[in-house]
Amino acid sequence: PRDSETRVAFMGDSHAIMWLPAAKNMAQRQGWRLVTLFKGGCSPILGVLTRAVYEVDKGRSCRIWRNAAYAWLAKKDFDLLVITHSDSDRLVDRDGKILRGSRRINTWRAGTAKTLEAMPDPGKVLIMGDVPNNRVHPAKCLRSSPSNISRCVSRKEPLQKRYIERAVRQAIADNGAQFDTLYDQICSYDPCPVVQGNVLMWRDRHHLTATFTARLTPSFMRLFEDGLAGAARGSG
Repeated sequence: PRDSETRVAFMGDSHAIMWLPAAKNMAQRQGWRLVTLFKGGCSPILGVLTRAVYEVDKGRSCRIWRNAAYAWLAKKDFDLLVITHSDSDRLVDRDGKILRGSRRINTWRAGTAKTLEAMPDPGKVLIMGDVPNNRVHPAKCLRSSPSNISRCVSRKEPLQKRYIERAVRQAIADNGAQFDTLYDQICSYDPCPVVQGNVLMWRDRHHLTATFTARLTPSFMRLFEDGLAGAARGSG
């Protein structure tokens, strides 16, 4: 790559993978070098163990990927690293017991802090907030109720009830990193829409469709641009 080329990295689980159409559009339009580090079902946050990966191999493959990814990133000179993950995953302890209530919230907060402390420059890290979580599967609901979309929508969750996001935001504020979210662009009113124009927004309860994420390219790109500007201010 050219010395002047902007280098950005995008890391996460399936909630990062679903943004790939927008990420590819963004990189092509801006001429950026984009590196992706994805592993479905594996949270990029250190110390976080989901029930899904625990049931596969007690989280071993996830830990190996995560540690290798961060070790590789530490050797590279990226202008910005964007991390995103699912907030709705069930977390477990080392014995596979589900974490609930404050234990779950504190695990997200501590894991986010640990992740940022492992970064050479937290100011170049932007954590992207999660997308809304629907109470029903929108696509299945619309198939069974094609003339009654109202049956398939979910109420917009205010920030004060997005407990995991609030914990992540606090850890970010304490460690000098950045936070941004497209929550309000996706859930633009209450209740949250499931269709925009003639485009189905959701492929399941908490993953956006490729068509809709591509439509959100301008908003997604602005999030990265703001992150790059914040990183530049921090290093200046």
